[in-house]
Amino acid sequence: MRVAIKLVKRGMDTDFILRRFRTERQILAALDHPHIARLLDGGTTDDGLPYFVMEFIEGQPLYHYSDAHQLKLNDRLKLFMADLRCAPLRPPETGSTSRHKTVKRFSHF
Repeated sequence: MRVAIKLVKRGMDTDFILRRFRTERQILAALDHPHIARLLDGGTTDDGLPYFVMEFIEGQPLYHYSDAHQLKLNDRLKLFMADLRCAPLRPPETGSTSRHKTVKRFSHF
């Protein structure tokens, strides 16, 4: 099984970033939806940096598709909005944004 590992980089490990990271991990652990990558594991490295392991989602980033099809900004935004509508989600109780599988790939824009 291929997985995606998210780890806080050394130097980016401020109290604020670490709290946000741990909150994100807790939110992901509570989500169960077919269009959200599943959280498989999480913990802390030997040197104290938090990490989590998620289901790896195979696919082409939306920016690759958009570039290959020479989409203008307006068309890119329409594609992004259509992607969001594919998997309506109940917002987490904390008010944070959940990670939709294809929105995660969109973050490369």
